Amino acid sequence: MISYVLLGAERPRHPMENPDMYQGDILLDDEDDRNALVGDTYKWPGGVIPYEINVGLTEGTNQIEKAMNYLSNNTCIQFTQRRYLDKDYLMIFPGDG
Repeated sequence: MISYVLLGAERPRHPMENPDMYQGDILLDDEDDRNALVGDTYKWPGGVIPYEINVGLTEGTNQIEKAMNYLSNNTCIQFTQRRYLDKDYLMIFPGDG
């Protein structure tokens, strides 16, 4: 039997399996190494989160909306569809990250 190792060869991995990033896609620095951000400036005003689901996302939108409805009914946050005037909003789009 012959065995060998290819030096420098990497096994392909999923983008979310990046060991150098938090949760696979978030680059943190020392300032970010904490449990939570406190203060009203880091909260959605009134607990209302405007959102937009990108038209490119064709699968899973029903599950996303069910999850947002569940959170709205069981927590202090509310999801509302983004209006033109909403400067800050949650964008949900297809992709890895």
